[in-house]
Amino acid sequence: MTNSVMRQEGDHNANKAEFGPVRSVFYSSWYIPSVIVLAFGIRLVWLLIFHPHPVSDFAFYFHSAESIARGLGYSRNGISPTAYFPVGYPLFLGVIFRVFGISVTMALAVNLVLSVTSLFLAYRIARNLFRSELTGRLSILLLAIYPDNVAYSALVGVEALHLFLLLLGVTLLLPSIGNNGEVHPWRLLAAGIVFGFATLSKAQTLMLPLMLLSLFPQFSWNLTSIVHRLKKIIILYAALIVVLIPWVMRNYGLYKDFVFSNNDGLDLYIGNGPEANGTFVTVPWFDVGDNTWKEYEVNKIARREAIEYIKTHPLRTLSLMPQKLVALFDNGDGIYWTSEGAGNGSMSPQGVLPLLDQINAIYEITIIVLFAVSVALGYWKRLWYGKGHGWPQLGIVVIFYFIGIYLVYFGAARFHFPIIPWMMMYSAALLSSALPEFVS
Repeated sequence: MTNSVMRQEGDHNANKAEFGPVRSVFYSSWYIPSVIVLAFGIRLVWLLIFHPHPVSDFAFYFHSAESIARGLGYSRNGISPTAYFPVGYPLFLGVIFRVFGISVTMALAVNLVLSVTSLFLAYRIARNLFRSELTGRLSILLLAIYPDNVAYSALVGVEALHLFLLLLGVTLLLPSIGNNGEVHPWRLLAAGIVFGFATLSKAQTLMLPLMLLSLFPQFSWNLTSIVHRLKKIIILYAALIVVLIPWVMRNYGLYKDFVFSNNDGLDLYIGNGPEANGTFVTVPWFDVGDNTWKEYEVNKIARREAIEYIKTHPLRTLSLMPQKLVALFDNGDGIYWTSEGAGNGSMSPQGVLPLLDQINAIYEITIIVLFAVSVALGYWKRLWYGKGHGWPQLGIVVIFYFIGIYLVYFGAARFHFPIIPWMMMYSAALLSSALPEFVS
């Protein structure tokens, strides 16, 4: 053995010794439970300090869930039936209220459980997707301390439930989109049910399983491959449609039309009407009070006018997309809504919350930069070394699937809530590749 090789081996051993304690922390048997406890503790402390009251959409969710729990159905203030938002989160919360009692505290306790459980699902997905234990362990840590995720666990919003269902659905789906070609029918049925409830929570989830099953494993025009994919798609969507049928039939009885929600047209108009600027804008004629029929009619009018405006102003529609993208990745608004709903017993929003908001902005920018570098590195490896190198494409498809939807509608900070955790996985993969001593 030459002196040069001996020196290199000695340097490598020295590096291993230097990083040994850190490596032992990341790979220890207590690391995952400790991160879960840390995440739970941070969110519980946040909830106990701020405990914001539901305002805006959060108030709508709370009161409509209360209406369901009291046996008045999905309605606005127990007065008029509604389909403004899909029923998923109000129904879920209404069932919880019916069993455990109606209170904001109960809603936040459930959100706390969903938020922390999502961490473990993110770890499982990252570990299996990147085939790297370290990537999974870094992913769970990044999500555990993410300020916007912490803040949303204390808001009566759909975000925590939707992220949980999204990650659970992908976790169930992963074996069926692996390279071994197995169908896993029971997993597909379970994933279909989960994605059905995810769609009832946020309608934009509907086509995501179709994209994943169509593109993974690597798409082929081979007839056998296409038939195989169609079989998986049929199994999953059979279960998904069964979940959606009661909701669609309920709305057909109300409106004599196939309605999934009464805000899709409004959202399209907000992003593509004469007043559009890329993000949310208030349009006075949207106010419908407690009139469910007016809610339906206004949504139809908004959809029709938005489509007409897109047809007659295609260049302006395209020119708004960069603004929608900027608005989509604006600083997460969980801390803003905490400030809006903070009660008298909370710490002063004028004090600590603006500082935490700035910390969140820095954190998100860091994740987005790491993600961009990670994707660039992954594609460079793929081009330089060929197929099988670089990062898996599935998470990128999920990210750009949601981005594509919001470029059609409008951008808002709240909408990147299910996107950032996937960016964290790619950021974790970059960090893992930069720390080879941990993996050796």
